[in-house]
Amino acid sequence: MKIKFLILLLFISSYAISQEFYGKAIYRTSSKVKAKIDTTVSNYKEKEKAINAIMQKRYQKKYILRFNRYESIYKEDEKLKSPSQSSISAGNTMVASVAKGTKSGITYRNLKENRMTMRTEAFGKLFLIKDPLSKIDWELTGETKSIGNYTCYEAKYTRKEDGLLVTAWYTPQIPISTGPDKFWGLPGLILEIRYGKGTIILCTEIELNPDNKVKIIEPTRGKKITGVKFNEMYAIKYKELERKGF
Repeated sequence: MKIKFLILLLFISSYAISQEFYGKAIYRTSSKVKAKIDTTVSNYKEKEKAINAIMQKRYQKKYILRFNRYESIYKEDEKLKSPSQSSISAGNTMVASVAKGTKSGITYRNLKENRMTMRTEAFGKLFLIKDPLSKIDWELTGETKSIGNYTCYEAKYTRKEDGLLVTAWYTPQIPISTGPDKFWGLPGLILEIRYGKGTIILCTEIELNPDNKVKIIEPTRGKKITGVKFNEMYAIKYKELERKGF
């Protein structure tokens, strides 16, 4: 009897894996990060308040992750997209400096082909960053908690580039190895990310196999560049703007 049950279970599992699987997850972002300005600067309290208002608008956004078994695409919800930060004026070059740099882009991930494409706008130009998927050395802690109707498990790693500890919560109930932004590589969909000084990406809604099939289209517009080259270019441009007083 046990052998028959095992065979039936394996049949059901293989059948489920062979079926189409797709869905959509909604994420909200927030951050407790606050800027501090030198108290010797004139009107520093007003300027500090203006900068923090801009920073909050940058962090409090809604994103949509569309996925199937092997592909995913993560982008800001166009319906709620806020006006360009560069259009916000506080009569201060330091406030303007918060607005410079990259804007929210699109992250496409292909697990089967082990690659990713990121489209982003930086300094008025559109770039297409193409790289192999970088493995994340997650440490599974064994801690659990519920997010909505899903049982989630904790995983952590420390980012090499800045030493920040990243904490993720993923659910094996949705067996795809992807997540929001650049985060992936766990045995289940990542529903929550925490890193830095209170930056949070939290899944608030999941829709599996909706009637309208989820479309995932890899971005193609923009200047093709690797992540290493993009970071080098970004650092140079940023220093140029700082020298000019922006």
